[in-house]
Amino acid sequence: MKLSRVNLGLLAAVCVLAAGVAMDTLRHRPTEQIAVTWPAVLPDLADRLQISGPDGDVEMINGEGGWELVVPAVEKADRTMVEGVLRAFKDPLTPDVRIADRVNDPDLYGLGEDDRITVRFLSGDEPLLALELGRALPGGSSFVRPEGDRGVYRAQIPSRFRFEKPPSAWRNHAIIDLHAGHVVGVNLTRPDSVFHLQRRAEDWVCLEAPELILDTLATENLARSLATLRAQQVLDDPPEGAFEDAPLKVTAMGREGAIKVLEFGSPTEDGSGRYARAGGNFYVVHQAKYSTFDVDPLRLRDRTIVRLDTVEVSRVTVTQGERRFVAVPIGEYSWSLVEPKGYSIDGRKMAFTLNAVLKLRAHELIEGVAPADVGLDQPGVLTFLIEPIEAQPITIRVAGEIDELHAVQRVGTDQLYRIRRTTARSVSKGFGLTP
Repeated sequence: MKLSRVNLGLLAAVCVLAAGVAMDTLRHRPTEQIAVTWPAVLPDLADRLQISGPDGDVEMINGEGGWELVVPAVEKADRTMVEGVLRAFKDPLTPDVRIADRVNDPDLYGLGEDDRITVRFLSGDEPLLALELGRALPGGSSFVRPEGDRGVYRAQIPSRFRFEKPPSAWRNHAIIDLHAGHVVGVNLTRPDSVFHLQRRAEDWVCLEAPELILDTLATENLARSLATLRAQQVLDDPPEGAFEDAPLKVTAMGREGAIKVLEFGSPTEDGSGRYARAGGNFYVVHQAKYSTFDVDPLRLRDRTIVRLDTVEVSRVTVTQGERRFVAVPIGEYSWSLVEPKGYSIDGRKMAFTLNAVLKLRAHELIEGVAPADVGLDQPGVLTFLIEPIEAQPITIRVAGEIDELHAVQRVGTDQLYRIRRTTARSVSKGFGLTP
């Protein structure tokens, strides 16, 4: 195969670069045993962080209100990102090898003046650690050296990619910024409807439809997603008309009386996100996160199919076609197979399956279809007859797979459900069955 002139030129350039690094390394043979350890950065001491590199300079300080940007502008910094940096340097760092005491061409290592990234941790004006980060290497290593050092080391160190971002990327991406468990109310306001979801002692209620049983886990996840929502991008100003058609406003109410309002606007041009604003700031939020809040309470209805403890059940009968198994609980999570007698079965797998059946939750609810439309009338449907000690028997039917989902019916109720393929396997594999 012949190489084009362009490919030959690129190959030559790569060879020259590799040769340069090799020659420089040979002139300064690595010292395998080095008595150098750079100190840990203790988060309680570090209250200033400076980053300088090709993308610009950033300085952040930890004040009374948390981490703030002071260069290039004064505004709240992203606490999650800063804390991630501090965690990465919380332990002492020992380089793998010293490449050289002095290098003549630092550009070969990404440590040239126009390429390196300098990271400084300070306590007040007292330096704690200052490193120059160079080119990243395969395996998590990087070329690095203390600031002002003329040599070069190879070390397992947080890559420069963690810091290789414009100053604006360090702005606070947390939009609501409440503790997840402190959200006591969520309001969903659309042009044609308003729903108030309110936390109670053990569950949630929709004030507009108090008779509606909400799924506690799903509603809790919605509140948690709102409390911890992070922007895909922080904007100085939104495009013109981004909020002319505002389809949804979400209000979070905190336990201490805090009220945070988030308003969504139009989709971004590529459709991957939504413009949003809160507290006078503008953001782009990922479309999938927007979809989390673009719901009405009917989609938050309880998805619990069965919720029983083992001690509440006298026995469970599992049937599929001519196959039939009967098991009884013999402990908090343990079961014994009583029919068919003498049948060899993995007791742990059987217990896992039966315990999963007793805590069965749906992935989604099915509306407007009959059981026959989703395969629940077929003769080979997997069936569980659960016999509680102090309640009426419960019959659960699980149909075959359609688009990686299985329809489920709790016989005697009108509601149908769908469970994921993985859930269907969990409630069948202990008996060697397939829905």
